[in-house]
Amino acid sequence: MVDEEEAMLEMFPRYVNKKDRIFTWLNDYDSEEKIVIFGDSYAYSENKSFKDKNFENHFNNKSWFGHLHHKTKKQIWNYGCGGTSLLYSKQQLFAYLNSEYYDENDYIIFITTSYTRIPSFPNDVTYKPNYQASILGFLDNSAPKTHESYDVFNKNKKVFEWLSYTLSKEDFINELRLLQAFLDSLPNKTLLLPAFNYPEADKFLDIKKFCLCDVSENEAIHDTLLLTKEHPRIMGVDPRKQHMSDTNNGILANMIDNYFKGISSFNLEDFERE
Repeated sequence: MVDEEEAMLEMFPRYVNKKDRIFTWLNDYDSEEKIVIFGDSYAYSENKSFKDKNFENHFNNKSWFGHLHHKTKKQIWNYGCGGTSLLYSKQQLFAYLNSEYYDENDYIIFITTSYTRIPSFPNDVTYKPNYQASILGFLDNSAPKTHESYDVFNKNKKVFEWLSYTLSKEDFINELRLLQAFLDSLPNKTLLLPAFNYPEADKFLDIKKFCLCDVSENEAIHDTLLLTKEHPRIMGVDPRKQHMSDTNNGILANMIDNYFKGISSFNLEDFERE
């Protein structure tokens, strides 16, 4: 009986291993108040830690969450990670809510991602979190085979083919609906901000007819960053922080600050095309 239980625990882990996940903390003003952020690359476009502290400081200060830090003087706790799925962000959210660090006075920002991402990977460091964004792209050739995650896909192709049949846009939109209702139920000030456009979700999301991806694609530099004509949706090296210009990172910070002050003003027209 014990052996059977141990086998079941190996097959169905009780907990998600989150200890090596990326986390960004800003507290230049020695504040007790904090803004807690979850999401994909629009929350934090890196997927690994910086080796150069000076470059990291520059990156953070020019990012929208850095601008927000300096405007509000609140701590920033950013659990965002580039290339990750909605489930990854939810795991981070609930880990924070269940921790001793949760405070009802915290501001919470949750940036939603794309439904085409692998929900999660095993508790194994060989599976990088950002692989969640590329794996399914190999099925329709929208991701190049030169990407570092191709070996993982190739070894598990049948598994990923089967998994792709279970990921529907309808289910994803229903998840957004539940997530919005849950965030609204918290005593905290919260913001759910879409990274990608799902018009079907507008009727129940607080932020309607707006997504961060449109800000990226509206910038003049965007089309020059596409990797190849064969993979028109795959970016090369994007030098922008959170896929937005420094100016638009600042504009987004102002919009978020205004939102928490009761002024809702998320409009694509207010961002710069540059």
